[in-house]
Amino acid sequence: MDESLEQGCDTCGWTLDKKSKCDYTSHLKLFYGASTRGVWSIGSDVILKDRPDEGPKAKVEVNTLRYLEAHTNIPVPKVLRDWVDRNGRYFVLNERVAGQTLEELWPSLTEAQKIDISDQVVKVRKQLRSITSDSIRCVDKIPCYPGLLFFDLECRGPFHSSEELWNALALSLPKVPQQILENFKKPHQNVSPMCSLTAI
Repeated sequence: MDESLEQGCDTCGWTLDKKSKCDYTSHLKLFYGASTRGVWSIGSDVILKDRPDEGPKAKVEVNTLRYLEAHTNIPVPKVLRDWVDRNGRYFVLNERVAGQTLEELWPSLTEAQKIDISDQVVKVRKQLRSITSDSIRCVDKIPCYPGLLFFDLECRGPFHSSEELWNALALSLPKVPQQILENFKKPHQNVSPMCSLTAI
């Protein structure tokens, strides 16, 4: 037998030999991969996310989606199930949101449609800003993983004031002049899902 027919796909294990012996076409498709994570579409209605189990950090997205579903009317993908397998992989099964991405759709929209969508985004942001907290943290009250603020992926906080956040941020920016850091230290209301939403 030709050795190239025996060579299986690294992702799914399917071989050309197996394919030649049946008419099966997979409805499982890997459509995103980064580092040690992958996202699969399962048919047209379900998404499976696969990543290493990193404890609470791995569950930030699921906990945030469940929180938003329970406390807002923002449409979010429904989490069907999440689990850790015996190999230490964390899986999340979500309903797939039907439709096109805004990136794909935007060029074909009329000016009125673009304004309507912009208004919808403003309404979503207002709902998110209405969810306040006594500290800057994840929605389930654990430290957050503010990857957009810090250069590493370590957990931070909870921060009980803007000053605590800025002091931690300043430690990670030793080359930024003090005056610039001071300009950012303005009091504001803590918005609870800030850190959690960076994971979505």
